[in-house]
Amino acid sequence: MTNKLLYTAYISVVVALGGFLLGFDFSVIAGVLPFIEGYFNLDAARLGFAAANVSYGAVLGTIAAGPAIHRLGRKKVLVACALLYAASAVMSAIATDLTFFNVSRIIGGLAIGASIITAPVYVAEVAPPQYRGRLVGLNQFTIVLGISVAYFSNYFLLDIGEDNWRWMLGVEAVPAALYFLLLLRVPESPRWLVMQGREVTAREVIERLVGRAQASSLLQDIQASLAGSPGQARYRELFTGKLARVTAIAIVLGLCQQMSGVNAVFSYAPMIFEQAGAATSAAFISAAVVGVVNLLATVIAIWSMDRFGRRPLLIAGAAGMTFAHVVLAGSALAGHFEGYLVLAAIMLFIASFALSVGPGYWILISEILPNWARGIAISVIQAITSMASIIVVQLFPWQVSTVGIAGTFGIYALFTVFTIVLVQRYVPETKGKSLEQIQQDLLARSGATQS
Repeated sequence: MTNKLLYTAYISVVVALGGFLLGFDFSVIAGVLPFIEGYFNLDAARLGFAAANVSYGAVLGTIAAGPAIHRLGRKKVLVACALLYAASAVMSAIATDLTFFNVSRIIGGLAIGASIITAPVYVAEVAPPQYRGRLVGLNQFTIVLGISVAYFSNYFLLDIGEDNWRWMLGVEAVPAALYFLLLLRVPESPRWLVMQGREVTAREVIERLVGRAQASSLLQDIQASLAGSPGQARYRELFTGKLARVTAIAIVLGLCQQMSGVNAVFSYAPMIFEQAGAATSAAFISAAVVGVVNLLATVIAIWSMDRFGRRPLLIAGAAGMTFAHVVLAGSALAGHFEGYLVLAAIMLFIASFALSVGPGYWILISEILPNWARGIAISVIQAITSMASIIVVQLFPWQVSTVGIAGTFGIYALFTVFTIVLVQRYVPETKGKSLEQIQQDLLARSGATQS
């Protein structure tokens, strides 16, 4: 591995550490819910909001992040995210009032919404085509690492005392502070610098990424891809003309990712295992085991995306998720929603997700959207999919009590089946292509479709 590639990998890893905070912040609530339910005297509706409040913040964060990463740059937005994560961790840990607690968690949600779109965009814009799948996939790896660490952290803090939930939330401030410090040495995205007319600085960054010999050629490709573009896409341009088809693919795939029920499983994992008959400590360790499975499967996915392509893994993973949902729904209908069968099915579902739409979705949308529209487009797309996440997480307790476990996982199965159909018919293969080549191919195909 050359020094240039090592440098690219290093800054990609640093940026992707935001995914660790994202995964930790989102999943830590799974261990907190059983304790704040009594502390704040929560009914089903308020318990659902306590689980979903970060998703509300994430919607606001994604809406704000699109214009922000265009005007301020990718790096400044990521630095702001690090500060928001730290503030949320400290504030939620000291909360004695439910409103203050929810506001604290929403602040963390702002960081989640902004970092979940900014980190993949940044990494996609600095990574060489032959390694882009793996480097962008690092963000998903760190997300699932954060999820796993949150589950284990919750388990080890379980017996610390009556304030255990406060420690569960507060420990996040330490990696958030580290992330802030590491980001200070990361350069700005060269593609953003070119969009701002800062070609000299962009060339300096590109030379550090690919070397002086290739810098001129890459800089010319970036400039050519931006020639004649409006500078920044307006919202209506995302849904009209050649860009509409690309936007639609990204939105529908994102909705399928969320409606698979993955965030309900992550947010309520201990509660699901308790319904399957596990004791509290066993439920927490089962959730931690699921986190490990998620982590290992993501490692395999990152290794595989640039070898086998995006489409085969997406289809295979969606098929695995469908089978897992059918097993869970069927076991509930048969009155055997218990023990190792539930754990195995949940593990299969998470592994299949992590091998496919988990990292694959973020890799794809960071690739298929053109340079000039990427920031605002991902902002809008993620705001829409975050609303789907809110629906899934907020309604899960009500859904289980109303239509039961079988009905809940049966609904999720319908969306994973639809994912297979969507990928087979509409999702392009992007393996090994430059961002500019992908942009040219997709927009040309959209133009041909309209004519």
